[in-house]
Amino acid sequence: MIDYNAWQSPVRRRSPWPGIAGALIGVIFSAVVIVSAIRSESNHKKAKSILTRSAGLYDKGDYAGAAAEARTALALDPNYPKAHNYLGYDLFKLGQVTDGIAECRKAVKLEPDYQSAHDNLGYMLYETGDLNGSRTEFLAALRIDSKDAEAKAEIGRILALQGDIQGALKQANDAVAIDPKDAVVRRCLGFVLYQSGDKAGARREWLKCIDLGNSDTADQARAYMKKYNL
Repeated sequence: MIDYNAWQSPVRRRSPWPGIAGALIGVIFSAVVIVSAIRSESNHKKAKSILTRSAGLYDKGDYAGAAAEARTALALDPNYPKAHNYLGYDLFKLGQVTDGIAECRKAVKLEPDYQSAHDNLGYMLYETGDLNGSRTEFLAALRIDSKDAEAKAEIGRILALQGDIQGALKQANDAVAIDPKDAVVRRCLGFVLYQSGDKAGARREWLKCIDLGNSDTADQARAYMKKYNL
């Protein structure tokens, strides 16, 4: 007789290799993620150090050098908001206003609550004549910190240009109450007072601004005094 049992297919056992391979792939992927995170953290630390050098060069008036260092930092960490903000203002000081604004916009896109970047954007947009855009950025800065004296003062300057002298005076005086030793605040109050017709008051505030010793802001106050023969 034919032994039919002998013709039956042997029981197939599942190979352990697919499971082992899957686990191995998972381990490798996790290792790659960890290594990538470590490298990213290392790059960020290097970028921070480079950005410190950038700030030092800016303080010395070497805006081109500061911008170069900021770019080096961004090459290491492209999503570093502070580096975009620094580069933006460096470019602005170099006369590359459009590029400067673009960099600061990247900063606030990466970090919406980045107060300094909103302030810088507000100032740059003011200089381009975009008063509404400028005011929007300073208001954003104030939503982050209601005690941002410079943002209040700059809004006062904008309101003065738009014809709202009373609103401008309130903003500027509120800013002085917050920080009476801020040169930007004194410079803005001087402008608001001049627009209100108080030339003596404007001159007084611009002299206070100069005495406070912030070189950029003092130069702006001197420029106002020269422009208006004060």
